[in-house]
Parts: sequence; structure tokens; C-alpha cells
Amino acid sequence: MARVLYFTAVPLDRADNGGALVCRNHVRRLSQSLSQDLIVCNAGRDHQREGTEVFANSLGTTLRYAQLEQRSSVTVHPRWAFFWETLASGQRQVDRVVMEIVDEIKPDVAIIDYLFSALFVPSLFTAPVRRVMITLNRELEFYREQRRLRGQPPDP
Repeated sequence: MARVLYFTAVPLDRADNGGALVCRNHVRRLSQSLSQDLIVCNAGRDHQREGTEVFANSLGTTLRYAQLEQRSSVTVHPRWAFFWETLASGQRQVDRVVMEIVDEIKPDVAIIDYLFSALFVPSLFTAPVRRVMITLNRELEFYREQRRLRGQPPDP
């Protein structure tokens, strides 16, 4: 049986937006496979933990929660920060938590769901584990549109 670590920084506690709906569907589908042991790791705020636990328990999956700190120590001050970049730079404990999980469970595959979730786990890209990145087909176009709507210059 393959051991699969699924990570996302998208809140899984509620299904009230497109990103949560998509990520929850990915977890649901992965949990239905009989040929794998699924461990879900979600980075989120304290108030999101209970709903995330309810969701994970309803699927019979193991949940490991990476708590986001209320006040982060931002380490990157980019001129034109992109979505989640500043938040992730101040939440380095998430990377440490995920790497502790990797060291403990030794997954066969690590799945990172949603492109910007990768910002929270840079060490996962050099870890001795196969990786899968799930991203939307038109993520770059979506990102550019969000910047345009905010009146920000395009990403250099």
C-alpha cells in the first residue's frame, strides 16, 4: 500500500469557495483509493482546525494540522508580492512541520495541491520523495487578472 502525503494551504474547513471545493474534492477522491494510505496535512488558522478535522474524519483519513501563527515574521519584502508570497514567508514553521511529517511517515508520494501552497513547503522540493503538484490549467492567466483588478503592475 502506497503512503501518500497530501498538503495544501487552502482552507479545508468549509466548502464555501472554489478553491476549497476543488481541494476538498481532491482529498475526497484520494481517500477513496484502496491502494493507498492517505495522510492529509493542511496549513491553517486555529479557528479552521475543528472544521478541517470534521472533514478529514468524515473520509476516514489521517489529518496532520500545520498551525499558522497569528502574527508572522515576514522574511521577504518583495516589491510586487504575489498571492500568498508574503504570508508564506512569515510562516516558516509550516515547512518544518511538513518535513517532520515526511521524516516520520516516509511517504512514497507527496502531493502539493494548489500552486501557491508550494510557497509554504520549499524543503519538500529537495526531500527524498516523489512529488506531484496539482494546479489549475489557467493559473497564470488567473494570477495576472487578479493583479490587474487590484491595479498592480504585472509580475516582472
